[in-house]
Amino acid sequence: MDIHKFSNRYEVKALKEEDINSIYSLLKGNEKYYTYCPPMINKESIIEDMYSLPDGKELKDKYYVGYYDHDQLIALLDLIDGYPFDDICYIGFFIMDVQYQNKGIGTDIINELSNYLKEEGYAYIQLAWLINNIEASHFWKKNGFMETREGISHEEREVIVASKDLNPYFLYGEKEMEYLKKKDKKLAKVIDEYGFIRRTINHDLFYSLIECIIGQQISTKAQKTICKRLKDALPIVNVDTVLTFGKDNIQALGMSYKKAENIISIAQRIK
Repeated sequence: MDIHKFSNRYEVKALKEEDINSIYSLLKGNEKYYTYCPPMINKESIIEDMYSLPDGKELKDKYYVGYYDHDQLIALLDLIDGYPFDDICYIGFFIMDVQYQNKGIGTDIINELSNYLKEEGYAYIQLAWLINNIEASHFWKKNGFMETREGISHEEREVIVASKDLNPYFLYGEKEMEYLKKKDKKLAKVIDEYGFIRRTINHDLFYSLIECIIGQQISTKAQKTICKRLKDALPIVNVDTVLTFGKDNIQALGMSYKKAENIISIAQRIK
Protein backbone atom coordinates (compact mmCIF):
# COMPACT_ATOMS: atom_id res chain seq x y z
CA MET A 1 0.00 0.00 0.00
CA ASP A 2 1.43 3.37 -1.06
CA ILE A 3 0.41 6.06 1.45
CA HIS A 4 1.50 8.79 -0.97
CA LYS A 5 -1.44 7.80 -3.17
CA PHE A 6 -3.96 8.23 -0.35
CA SER A 7 -4.47 11.84 -1.45
CA ASN A 8 -3.81 13.96 -4.51
CA ARG A 9 -4.48 17.17 -2.61
CA TYR A 10 -2.45 16.74 0.57
CA GLU A 11 0.93 15.26 1.41
CA VAL A 12 0.58 12.05 3.40
CA LYS A 13 3.41 10.96 5.72
CA ALA A 14 3.94 8.10 8.13
CA LEU A 15 3.81 9.54 11.65
CA LYS A 16 6.57 8.62 14.11
CA GLU A 17 7.43 9.35 17.71
CA GLU A 18 9.36 12.47 16.69
CA ASP A 19 6.03 13.88 15.43
CA ILE A 20 4.49 13.61 18.89
CA ASN A 21 4.25 17.36 19.52
CA SER A 22 2.31 18.14 16.34
CA ILE A 23 0.04 15.11 16.91
CA TYR A 24 -0.60 16.18 20.49
CA SER A 25 -1.41 19.73 19.40
CA LEU A 26 -3.96 18.50 16.82
CA LEU A 27 -5.65 16.10 19.24
CA LYS A 28 -5.67 18.48 22.19
CA GLY A 29 -7.60 20.99 20.09
CA ASN A 30 -10.42 18.46 19.67
CA GLU A 31 -11.78 18.75 23.20
CA LYS A 32 -15.32 17.99 22.06
CA TYR A 33 -14.26 14.58 20.75
CA TYR A 34 -12.87 13.64 24.14
CA THR A 35 -16.15 14.49 25.84
CA TYR A 36 -17.51 11.50 23.89
CA CYS A 37 -14.37 9.45 24.27
CA PRO A 38 -12.59 10.22 27.54
CA PRO A 39 -9.99 10.46 28.98
CA MET A 40 -8.26 13.46 27.41
CA ILE A 41 -5.28 12.52 25.30
CA ASN A 42 -1.68 12.68 26.52
CA LYS A 43 1.65 12.01 24.84
CA GLU A 44 2.05 8.60 26.43
CA SER A 45 -1.33 7.41 25.13
CA ILE A 46 -0.48 8.72 21.64
CA ILE A 47 2.63 6.54 21.55
CA GLU A 48 0.54 3.57 22.70
CA ASP A 49 -1.89 4.21 19.85
CA MET A 50 0.96 4.27 17.35
CA TYR A 51 1.71 0.64 18.13
CA SER A 52 -1.79 -0.61 19.04
CA LEU A 53 -2.99 -3.49 16.85
CA PRO A 54 -6.05 -5.72 16.63
CA ASP A 55 -5.60 -9.44 17.18
CA GLY A 56 -3.80 -11.22 14.38
CA LYS A 57 -2.25 -8.12 12.80
CA GLU A 58 1.35 -6.91 12.68
CA LEU A 59 2.91 -3.44 12.53
CA LYS A 60 3.46 -3.85 8.78
CA ASP A 61 -0.36 -3.89 8.45
CA LYS A 62 -0.77 -0.57 10.28
CA TYR A 63 -0.69 2.83 8.57
CA TYR A 64 -0.56 5.59 11.17
CA VAL A 65 -0.35 8.62 8.91
CA GLY A 66 -0.75 12.36 8.85
CA TYR A 67 -2.21 14.61 6.16
CA TYR A 68 -0.26 17.83 5.65
CA ASP A 69 -1.29 21.13 4.11
CA HIS A 70 2.23 22.42 3.36
CA ASP A 71 3.92 21.92 6.76
CA GLN A 72 0.69 21.94 8.80
CA LEU A 73 -0.63 18.61 10.13
CA ILE A 74 -4.37 18.83 9.42
CA ALA A 75 -5.59 15.25 9.84
CA LEU A 76 -4.58 11.94 11.39
CA LEU A 77 -5.56 8.51 10.10
CA ASP A 78 -4.99 5.10 11.66
CA LEU A 79 -5.66 2.43 9.00
CA ILE A 80 -5.32 -1.34 9.35
CA ASP A 81 -4.77 -3.34 6.16
CA GLY A 82 -6.72 -6.59 5.76
CA TYR A 83 -8.84 -6.42 8.90
CA PRO A 84 -11.07 -8.13 9.84
CA PHE A 85 -10.76 -9.88 6.43
CA ASP A 86 -8.25 -9.63 3.60
CA ASP A 87 -10.48 -7.50 1.34
CA ILE A 88 -11.33 -4.96 4.09
CA CYS A 89 -9.39 -1.99 5.45
CA TYR A 90 -10.25 -0.83 8.96
CA ILE A 91 -10.16 2.81 10.06
CA GLY A 92 -9.26 2.72 13.72
CA PHE A 93 -9.10 6.48 14.06
CA PHE A 94 -9.60 9.57 11.92
CA ILE A 95 -9.58 13.13 13.21
CA MET A 96 -9.17 16.60 11.74
CA ASP A 97 -7.57 19.76 13.07
CA VAL A 98 -10.49 21.85 14.36
CA GLN A 99 -9.53 24.75 12.09
CA TYR A 100 -10.05 22.52 9.04
CA GLN A 101 -13.36 20.99 10.12
CA ASN A 102 -16.76 21.78 8.57
CA LYS A 103 -15.17 22.79 5.27
CA GLY A 104 -15.66 19.56 3.35
CA ILE A 105 -11.98 18.64 3.71
CA GLY A 106 -12.64 15.54 5.80
CA THR A 107 -15.09 14.28 3.18
CA ASP A 108 -12.54 14.93 0.42
CA ILE A 109 -9.89 12.95 2.32
CA ILE A 110 -12.19 9.97 2.87
CA ASN A 111 -13.38 10.04 -0.75
CA GLU A 112 -9.81 10.05 -2.04
CA LEU A 113 -8.89 7.20 0.31
CA SER A 114 -11.96 5.22 -0.79
CA ASN A 115 -11.08 5.67 -4.46
CA TYR A 116 -7.50 4.54 -3.88
CA LEU A 117 -8.52 1.45 -1.89
CA LYS A 118 -11.08 0.55 -4.54
CA GLU A 119 -8.38 0.74 -7.23
CA GLU A 120 -6.21 -1.52 -5.06
CA GLY A 121 -8.95 -4.15 -5.06
CA TYR A 122 -10.43 -3.77 -1.59
CA ALA A 123 -14.16 -4.41 -1.23
CA TYR A 124 -15.00 -2.52 1.98
CA ILE A 125 -13.80 -0.02 4.54
CA GLN A 126 -14.93 -0.75 8.09
CA LEU A 127 -14.89 1.34 11.26
CA ALA A 128 -16.80 1.99 14.48
CA TRP A 129 -17.99 5.02 16.43
CA LEU A 130 -19.23 5.39 19.99
CA ILE A 131 -22.96 4.80 20.16
CA ASN A 132 -23.64 8.27 21.63
CA ASN A 133 -21.41 10.21 19.22
CA ILE A 134 -24.02 11.85 16.98
CA GLU A 135 -21.47 13.98 15.10
CA ALA A 136 -19.39 10.93 14.14
CA SER A 137 -22.56 9.11 13.05
CA HIS A 138 -23.55 12.02 10.81
CA PHE A 139 -20.07 12.38 9.28
CA TRP A 140 -19.55 8.72 8.45
CA LYS A 141 -23.06 8.14 7.12
CA LYS A 142 -22.71 11.24 4.95
CA ASN A 143 -19.60 9.61 3.52
CA GLY A 144 -21.31 6.36 2.56
CA PHE A 145 -20.87 4.21 5.66
CA MET A 146 -23.81 2.04 6.68
CA GLU A 147 -24.46 0.65 10.15
CA THR A 148 -24.00 -3.12 10.24
CA ARG A 149 -24.30 -3.93 13.95
CA GLU A 150 -23.73 -2.78 17.51
CA GLY A 151 -20.64 -4.00 19.31
CA ILE A 152 -18.19 -3.53 22.16
CA SER A 153 -14.80 -1.88 21.65
CA HIS A 154 -11.56 -3.18 23.17
CA GLU A 155 -12.09 -0.45 25.79
CA GLU A 156 -15.44 -2.04 26.72
CA ARG A 157 -17.49 0.81 25.21
CA GLU A 158 -20.68 0.41 23.19
CA VAL A 159 -20.06 1.21 19.52
CA ILE A 160 -21.78 1.17 16.16
CA VAL A 161 -19.87 -0.89 13.60
CA ALA A 162 -20.27 0.42 10.04
CA SER A 163 -18.84 -0.30 6.61
CA LYS A 164 -18.60 1.32 3.20
CA ASP A 165 -19.06 -0.76 0.06
CA LEU A 166 -16.37 0.32 -2.41
CA ASN A 167 -18.28 -1.24 -5.32
CA PRO A 168 -21.78 0.17 -4.69
CA TYR A 169 -23.33 -0.88 -7.99
CA PHE A 170 -25.90 -3.56 -8.60
CA LEU A 171 -23.91 -6.36 -10.20
CA TYR A 172 -25.28 -8.22 -13.22
CA GLY A 173 -24.00 -9.33 -16.61
CA GLU A 174 -24.86 -10.69 -20.03
CA LYS A 175 -26.51 -13.81 -18.61
CA GLU A 176 -29.04 -11.77 -16.61
CA MET A 177 -29.66 -9.36 -19.50
CA GLU A 178 -30.34 -12.21 -21.93
CA TYR A 179 -32.76 -13.78 -19.46
CA LEU A 180 -34.77 -10.55 -19.20
CA LYS A 181 -34.78 -10.08 -22.98
CA LYS A 182 -36.25 -13.56 -23.46
CA LYS A 183 -38.98 -12.87 -20.90
CA ASP A 184 -40.10 -9.50 -22.29
CA LYS A 185 -39.81 -8.39 -25.94
CA LYS A 186 -40.48 -4.72 -25.14
CA LEU A 187 -37.84 -4.75 -22.41
CA ALA A 188 -35.46 -6.47 -24.85
CA LYS A 189 -35.68 -3.46 -27.18
CA VAL A 190 -34.87 -1.10 -24.30
CA ILE A 191 -31.90 -3.23 -23.23
CA ASP A 192 -30.58 -3.31 -26.79
CA GLU A 193 -30.91 0.47 -27.04
CA TYR A 194 -29.39 1.47 -23.69
CA GLY A 195 -27.15 -1.50 -22.84
CA PHE A 196 -25.59 -1.97 -19.42
CA ILE A 197 -26.74 0.50 -16.75
CA ARG A 198 -24.63 1.24 -13.67
CA ARG A 199 -27.26 1.40 -10.93
CA THR A 200 -25.98 2.50 -7.54
CA ILE A 201 -27.10 0.61 -4.44
CA ASN A 202 -28.42 2.38 -1.37
CA HIS A 203 -28.53 0.00 1.59
CA ASP A 204 -30.58 2.48 3.65
CA LEU A 205 -34.06 1.16 2.81
CA PHE A 206 -35.97 3.88 4.67
CA TYR A 207 -34.13 6.71 2.94
CA SER A 208 -34.41 4.94 -0.43
CA LEU A 209 -38.19 4.84 0.00
CA ILE A 210 -38.30 8.55 0.87
CA GLU A 211 -36.13 9.28 -2.16
CA CYS A 212 -38.59 7.41 -4.40
CA ILE A 213 -41.56 9.33 -2.99
CA ILE A 214 -39.84 12.67 -3.49
CA GLY A 215 -38.91 11.77 -7.07
CA GLN A 216 -42.42 10.91 -8.24
CA GLN A 217 -43.52 13.02 -11.24
CA ILE A 218 -40.62 15.48 -11.01
CA SER A 219 -37.26 15.71 -12.76
CA THR A 220 -34.18 13.92 -11.44
CA LYS A 221 -32.53 17.31 -10.89
CA ALA A 222 -35.44 18.52 -8.75
CA GLN A 223 -35.43 15.25 -6.80
CA LYS A 224 -31.73 15.59 -5.99
CA THR A 225 -32.23 19.20 -4.89
CA ILE A 226 -35.03 18.33 -2.46
CA CYS A 227 -33.20 15.26 -1.13
CA LYS A 228 -30.14 17.41 -0.45
CA ARG A 229 -32.32 19.91 1.45
CA LEU A 230 -33.66 17.06 3.58
CA LYS A 231 -30.16 15.77 4.36
CA ASP A 232 -28.97 19.29 5.19
CA ALA A 233 -31.96 19.89 7.48
CA LEU A 234 -31.52 16.72 9.55
CA PRO A 235 -28.43 15.40 11.37
CA ILE A 236 -29.37 11.97 9.99
CA VAL A 237 -32.40 10.84 8.01
CA ASN A 238 -34.17 8.12 9.97
CA VAL A 239 -37.64 7.40 11.35
CA ASP A 240 -37.15 9.40 14.55
CA THR A 241 -35.67 12.53 12.96
CA VAL A 242 -38.29 12.58 10.21
CA LEU A 243 -41.16 12.34 12.69
CA THR A 244 -39.63 15.05 14.87
CA PHE A 245 -39.09 17.31 11.86
CA GLY A 246 -42.76 17.02 10.99
CA LYS A 247 -45.00 17.20 7.96
CA ASP A 248 -45.01 20.97 7.50
CA ASN A 249 -41.22 21.28 7.60
CA ILE A 250 -40.86 18.40 5.14
CA GLN A 251 -43.33 20.02 2.73
CA ALA A 252 -41.45 23.33 3.05
CA LEU A 253 -38.40 21.67 1.51
CA GLY A 254 -40.17 21.89 -1.85
CA MET A 255 -42.52 18.94 -2.22
CA SER A 256 -46.30 18.51 -2.31
CA TYR A 257 -48.37 18.17 0.84
CA LYS A 258 -49.38 14.65 -0.22
CA LYS A 259 -45.76 13.51 -0.52
CA ALA A 260 -44.91 14.97 2.91
CA GLU A 261 -47.99 13.25 4.33
CA ASN A 262 -46.94 9.90 2.82
CA ILE A 263 -43.41 10.19 4.21
CA ILE A 264 -44.74 10.84 7.72
CA SER A 265 -47.27 8.00 7.39
CA ILE A 266 -44.54 5.52 6.40
CA ALA A 267 -42.31 6.66 9.26
CA GLN A 268 -45.17 6.22 11.72
CA ARG A 269 -45.87 2.69 10.47
CA ILE A 270 -42.22 1.70 10.77
CA LYS A 271 -42.01 3.26 14.21
